Amino acid sequence: MNNKLQRVCAWSGPATVLVSLIGWLIAGVLPIPLGPSSTTEQVVGFYSHDTRVLAGLVIASLGVSLVFPLIALIGVVMARIEGRTPLLAVLQLVIGAATGVLLLIPMLLMAVISFRPDRNPEITVTLNDIAWL
Repeated sequence: MNNKLQRVCAWSGPATVLVSLIGWLIAGVLPIPLGPSSTTEQVVGFYSHDTRVLAGLVIASLGVSLVFPLIALIGVVMARIEGRTPLLAVLQLVIGAATGVLLLIPMLLMAVISFRPDRNPEITVTLNDIAWL
């Protein structure tokens, strides 16, 4: 692997944070707008701005996806260090990939909520609670 590609992969870590934060700010999830004490009307009202929320969540999802090159780089470097049996490198790659996917699931749930703002308010609240847990 050449040094330029390694640098690009390494810089994808800070890019993940920056792009994700921008997306979350656009979507309105930072600062955290809804809490356990939020009423059904507040939750439904938040997701009624569907275009803004969807656009922000798409940007944030793209930002979170930028973590995968960093995970791959760390795995490759660990494999080089470990030598013939890179067990920890493989473990890091698997756990890193799972973490990346788990970070995307709440944004997917919020996008689903925002995609159909006219659905049953109780379903909206339930999906919102699941997304924040």
